[in-house]
Amino acid sequence: MQETSQCLEKLGRHSWKNAIFYGSYLTIFGVFLIYVASTMDIDAGKLQVIGVTASNTWGLFLLVLLLGYGLVDIPRRQWHDSKRGHKLSEVYFKVAKLSTEKSEAEEGLEDVLEDIKKQLNQFVTTSLL
Repeated sequence: MQETSQCLEKLGRHSWKNAIFYGSYLTIFGVFLIYVASTMDIDAGKLQVIGVTASNTWGLFLLVLLLGYGLVDIPRRQWHDSKRGHKLSEVYFKVAKLSTEKSEAEEGLEDVLEDIKKQLNQFVTTSLL
């Protein structure tokens, strides 16, 4: 049940991100379309040029954006990974989180086992009657 809600939450969050991504692409295409419509007549060939131009513009913009992020984030991550204290505190946090999840799972398992034992005892007493 919890996994389903997490899956739906992720689906909604990523759908929103995709809507932003493609919405910006459509905005760029719309701007180029309005520009060409106001300056000259539009035919199929010019519409294709607009599509290619918008696609290339969007691709180059995304490339610069992601390349800039990668040029900053990858060395920062390697720098943080090289610091033992930082990595150790990160691992301690992960271990504490996993330990809590393990304890909750064990409690859930004990509850299920108790329910099974109750059902089994109830089944045995009703079948003997």
